[in-house]
Amino acid sequence: MPVRQGGKYYTQILLDVNRYKLMEEIAEREGIKTTALIRQFAYEGLKRRASAAEYNAAEAADNAA
Repeated sequence: MPVRQGGKYYTQILLDVNRYKLMEEIAEREGIKTTALIRQFAYEGLKRRASAAEYNAAEAADNAA
């Protein structure tokens, strides 16, 4: 169950070892934290699955907060 942390939710996910290591490598190459890369992946996936109107409304509400 996610926990509120300021204006965000904190949640835990289980990832397979080798794909996580790949994410660590990509994050290091890009000079960002692995958690930032995972967040980017999550938002990109959400943007593909939600309608543009839904995603844009959620993004605007997050940016306004």
